[in-house]
Amino acid sequence: MAMERRQLGVGLLALLAFAGIILSFGPPRLLWLNEGPWLDYPWYRGVGALVAAAAFLAAALLPRSLSGKVAAGLPAILLLAWSAHLLVLRVEVGRNGLVARGLRGGHAIAWRDVVGVDPEPERLVVRGPGDPVVIPTRGAEAEDRARLERTIARRVREATQPQPGSP
Repeated sequence: MAMERRQLGVGLLALLAFAGIILSFGPPRLLWLNEGPWLDYPWYRGVGALVAAAAFLAAALLPRSLSGKVAAGLPAILLLAWSAHLLVLRVEVGRNGLVARGLRGGHAIAWRDVVGVDPEPERLVVRGPGDPVVIPTRGAEAEDRARLERTIARRVREATQPQPGSP
């Protein structure tokens, strides 16, 4: 009887972990606001990764051997980091510049300071002084990505062109 409960518990933890992992994957959300686009992940993606991490953490308490604990604990740690990334990441394409927030803190680049935009298959990398701002676009609609690229290009162009009436 105790063995059946244990197997049922392991099965439920595996189901929770699987469901959480599936829920955590998907494209970022791109919102078009008056000030400019705003990119982040929907809250449920981070919560899904958090649920999966909790399931792996609970599974790490079950085995008696150290190797079994490590085998379940390592994915829990990785999923906690993934969850934090999904919950914290935000990129704002504002009128004055690009503002990004992530696990390593925040970073802003004024449009006049942008030295390059590198479109890569699953992300856009905006280079300026200091660290580049990486905008994840994996799984985004092609039209949304193109619109985002055009918006960034227009903002950089507007910031670097001389204003009418200025010397």
